[in-house]
Amino acid sequence: MDLGVPGKITFCYHDHTIEVPEANIKVTAGGRALDLLMHLGLGFSTFLAHGVSTDVFAVTSTQIHARTTLAVVQTEHWLYVIPAHTEQQSQVDWIATLVGPDLVLLNAQQVISNSGLRLWGTWHGLFHRIR
Repeated sequence: MDLGVPGKITFCYHDHTIEVPEANIKVTAGGRALDLLMHLGLGFSTFLAHGVSTDVFAVTSTQIHARTTLAVVQTEHWLYVIPAHTEQQSQVDWIATLVGPDLVLLNAQQVISNSGLRLWGTWHGLFHRIR
């Protein structure tokens, strides 16, 4: 089940640095239902990223290899009004490959640290250039 899908994400690459001034994730209906189920119908979760930084390791004419680190604050909204915050550290190693004039394939491996646990996963996405 897909819990979330990328919305509009803006990558700005210049002089071996990358900034992401905009990144939106859309939570699917199945993701919302699972979130409500996990809270027994008594609340929901929201997420906010901060402290985002990216180190670029290698650049070729068709690829960028980099690592992005960030902190994600998960807020549980119990009874829809009582907040409980948990900060999760995340590290994403990724390779962006230019596969067409306006198309980039991003392959990533992500490690998340949460309450002493280290969770990992892989993901990929196709990004289209918008002019």
